Amino acid sequence: MPEETDGSGEEGRSDVSKPLLPSDVDDLLTGEAVKKAQSERRLEALLKTSGFGLFHVILLLVTGLATAADSVEIFGVSFVLPIADSDLDLTTAHKGYLDASIFIGRSLAKLWLAS
Repeated sequence: MPEETDGSGEEGRSDVSKPLLPSDVDDLLTGEAVKKAQSERRLEALLKTSGFGLFHVILLLVTGLATAADSVEIFGVSFVLPIADSDLDLTTAHKGYLDASIFIGRSLAKLWLAS
């Protein structure tokens, strides 16, 4: 019985030249990949069902303003430190304490709010 050829003159390589059909691709997917694809489809369906409304716009504005205020607080220290250094003759350690005070205060506030 003669071997199948792909028309290029090379014998025995017919599997390489065949295009994958959708059913072949499904067979190649593992169970984990199938679960991930189903989960993504479910998430898309839930997002489409819930929609995007005024609540989401207000939520984005409020969280955006909170993030902007947070950034201003952190970047403000970079302007205050050189002035405080020249006026108060701060050592490097004292400048470090002043800079870290923002983050220490946040950490303590989060511990206090969490309890």
